Amino acid sequence: MKYKLPFRGLSLKIEDKLLEYMYSKALDAYPNEVGGMLAGRYESKNSAIVEHIVMPKAISGTPNEFVRNIAGLEELWSELKNKGIEYLGEWHTHPNGSSHYSSTDLNAMSEVVKDNNVSILNPILLILSLDKTRVKEHHVYLYDSSRLFIFQKDNE
Repeated sequence: MKYKLPFRGLSLKIEDKLLEYMYSKALDAYPNEVGGMLAGRYESKNSAIVEHIVMPKAISGTPNEFVRNIAGLEELWSELKNKGIEYLGEWHTHPNGSSHYSSTDLNAMSEVVKDNNVSILNPILLILSLDKTRVKEHHVYLYDSSRLFIFQKDNE
């Protein structure tokens, strides 16, 4: 699926198989939140592609939050980096909720930017909303200047 953020001239692509993978993980974890990291590459200054979903080795989730443990992922990130794939952002679910971000989500993105181990100024955030039978929708955001801006689906 393709997305665009016209006022910034940005485009983003997420492979359909990766969206389906996130949908599957979301439904498996229901009614608890689940999530992981988005990895990919910048095709140009204004274009990125998500090519890999990195799942934490340990997740503790409730219907209102999840905590991921990134311990043990260093080798995987090293392998991805050797292939030119880097950290692009985060994804998680809002079971029985909206795919709009919360203040907790905004604060989490702010913390990602401050993390010296990450080295990203504008992470992407993808949020899935679901009920027990299906993923209802998802939204993708770009964090910039302490705000989250929503990408539009690009039907071109």
